[in-house]
Amino acid sequence: MPGFGFYRPSGQALQAPSEQAHALASSITAYTGDPLVRTIISSNYVVRPLTQTEITAAYASGGNTYGILGYNPNAWITDSSGIATSQPAPSGVLGNVQVRFNLPTIDFAQSDAVTGRSMASVPIFSTDMLISGYLWETTTVTQNLKGTPVGILLSTVNSVPYFYWSSAATTKVGIIKAVSIDDPFFNKTVSANVQDTSNASRCQIGVEMLAAYCQADSQYTYAG
Repeated sequence: MPGFGFYRPSGQALQAPSEQAHALASSITAYTGDPLVRTIISSNYVVRPLTQTEITAAYASGGNTYGILGYNPNAWITDSSGIATSQPAPSGVLGNVQVRFNLPTIDFAQSDAVTGRSMASVPIFSTDMLISGYLWETTTVTQNLKGTPVGILLSTVNSVPYFYWSSAATTKVGIIKAVSIDDPFFNKTVSANVQDTSNASRCQIGVEMLAAYCQADSQYTYAG
């Protein structure tokens, strides 16, 4: 499931992410593990998945770095009022591209008292936790990559977004602090497949976010 989550190496105790309840944006499809950003629409603060436009703009606008709020805890589809109505269908398996397995539907019983929008408890990106994700790398993934700066690469396959860590990303938002030796792609060389020629499944890693890209710590909110 190429998206993000909490990384805890086997047998180690690390700081778990804090969570904040946020209202959901309208008419959005979001998958489990999507990086989320806080935005303001019609004076309402809501969350939605990160877009390629924001990645390209280095998570900034008007000279200010906005960053990334956290990751999506569960897949959802919202209607025009921001109410979670269903989950997206599983994406299926495409060669080397991991399937996005959706968690059982949650009821989104919590709603915003003012707007009526559904709310989700979003695990927040911070510098004192490790963010899990899959690294797309042109070299074999080993422990030697610890300390390597990485950014986010977004690949869309059959209309489904897949988010990877990438050392080739233009804007580096974090540093590799852990590499999973238990991952089947650890110390393996993998070729891109015909369905997804830009990415292949890579080893799971743990990334420490840079403070400048933790949106929860900034005073900036994306517009729209």
